[in-house]
Order: sequence, then structure tokens, then C-alpha cells
Amino acid sequence: FIKGRTIKGLMVEACADIIFGLSRCCPKAHNSFYDVASDLFGIPGSDINSSGILHFHAATLPSDFVSKIKQSEYKSHKILEALTDIRRQTAVDSKSDTPLDHSLRNIRVIIRKTVFHAPVTTDYPLDDKSLALLAACANTVHHAGQNRTRGLGYIKVTLEKLIKYDHKTCVTGFEQLVK
Repeated sequence: FIKGRTIKGLMVEACADIIFGLSRCCPKAHNSFYDVASDLFGIPGSDINSSGILHFHAATLPSDFVSKIKQSEYKSHKILEALTDIRRQTAVDSKSDTPLDHSLRNIRVIIRKTVFHAPVTTDYPLDDKSLALLAACANTVHHAGQNRTRGLGYIKVTLEKLIKYDHKTCVTGFEQLVK
């Protein structure tokens, strides 16, 4: 699973980039979307009364897939092998072009095209401007996890569907496409 707090952090970072871009080209739109962003995500360091209206839940594997795994007789290490891979990297001495001693690192990564679903709920209806900003944020998130500034952790976030249940609006969809 991927924590909801992590997903929210990625979306807030993407939103900040969008708002900054708007401030450079369209100051009026910037102010308008800044208010929408504050409503959706809240204000950093806010308390419970001024938090955002969106609630990000943990991203998990699809429930039908999980139930099939639970019913199967596979051992946990086989499931881990099927869903993840290990990437190895080592530091190289720039002068001799040889690996440095004791610098081998193993990183467990999720295999490509693994799909996660993460409900995003709210008790309030989302207007077109809020949905547009949320969709823009989702479309802007491209990397997550460790070493994301080095090109690892490529992801694609999509807003799959908007549904209503128990008086809440729910947006689902979070796709992990690991490079």
C-alpha cells in the first residue's frame, strides 16, 4: 500500500507548481485557484478546523486481486517475488572507473504497470473548478518514492471515476508505473 498522506503530499506539491505557474502568467487566475487549492488541500500547518475538504486514503492493490491472493495457496515470498523486483546499484570511482568497496545497494521496487486504487473522499460537492484543479494536479504528478529526482519511481495518477456513496464524493484511481 501507499499511505494516503504520501499521495496527498504529492498532489499538494503538484498543486503548488501549478499555482506558481499561474502566478507568473495569469495573476487573476492565480488568486482564484489559490483559494480553490486552499479549500481542497487545506493550509500547511493548519488545525482540524482549517484542513482541506479532501481526504486521501491509502492506495492498495485492487480488492478483487487481493481476495484472489488471500484465497491462493502461495507463500508470501512468492507473492513478493511476483509483485516486486530488486534493483542493484553501486557507486563508481570516477578516476579508476571501478566500483567502490561496500557501495552495493539493493532497492526493492514494484514491478511496472502495477495498479493501485486510492479513494479520495469529501463531504462536500466539488464544483467544476475544483475538479479541474484536482485533475491538473493528478496529471502533474510523475514521480514518487526514493530517488525520484534521479528518474526512479515513475507513476501516472488518474482520476478514474466520480461516485457518490454514504453522502460522500469519492474519486478513485492511482496507477504506479515503475520505470
